[in-house]
Amino acid sequence: MVLGFERDSSEPAPPVVGETRSLASWLKEHPEVSIVLDGHADAVGSSDRNLALSHERAQRIAATLRRAGVAASRLTARGFGAYQPLEGAAGDGPAQRRVEVHFRGAAACYRDTRQVVIP
Repeated sequence: MVLGFERDSSEPAPPVVGETRSLASWLKEHPEVSIVLDGHADAVGSSDRNLALSHERAQRIAATLRRAGVAASRLTARGFGAYQPLEGAAGDGPAQRRVEVHFRGAAACYRDTRQVVIP
């Protein structure tokens, strides 16, 4: 699953918040599953800013999941800045501004795990 963000923003757009809440519901039904949230940024701006921004994005998704009742112990948020660009996409394009959700656990199959929600 991939959740997109606007340029230079860590604020999830309404479609991303909605998808995150759906994910939270699913996670509550599958307590054996944990997730890793990998935040990314495009190549615009400084490396330090992009690293911080990517981590903020992952943290925002984690916060939305926690508010929806998912235990913090099941969530790991990491930021990679622009250091792991999406292959085949423009370095400054919207596909780079994302949080990738990786599932861990026996039933870790959440619908289409490559769904993209980009505002």
